Amino acid sequence: MIGPLRKLVLTEDGRTKPAGVIAVVLVLVASCSALGYYFWKGGVDLGGGEPQLASPVKCWTCGYESVRRPKVGEPTVATCPKCGKQTLAPAFRCKKCKTLVVLNEYRGGMPPTKCPKCGGEVRHGD
Repeated sequence: MIGPLRKLVLTEDGRTKPAGVIAVVLVLVASCSALGYYFWKGGVDLGGGEPQLASPVKCWTCGYESVRRPKVGEPTVATCPKCGKQTLAPAFRCKKCKTLVVLNEYRGGMPPTKCPKCGGEVRHGD
């Protein structure tokens, strides 16, 4: 590890490279490290707190589907931009047929939630 770094800082005759070159190398290393951390954590939440990943949502009234990044303090069930009703909720894919399904808990019903297409049970994390 020391060898490659030494080549970046020293010239062929053993003299130190100009400070500008060293500064550029340090900035590049820091930038690459920050970018790697950003992708490793899955994004940056500029509002503070833990990063939130985008999640699929579906309106159980009109069938509108989208992906959104929930904000801190935002209600779980939101207003659908297509039909205007308060029926846009987080949705999960059925393991069997991959249909996007809103869980009964968000609709005011009791679990378990059954997929309308294949009848398979859909749960959080599916």
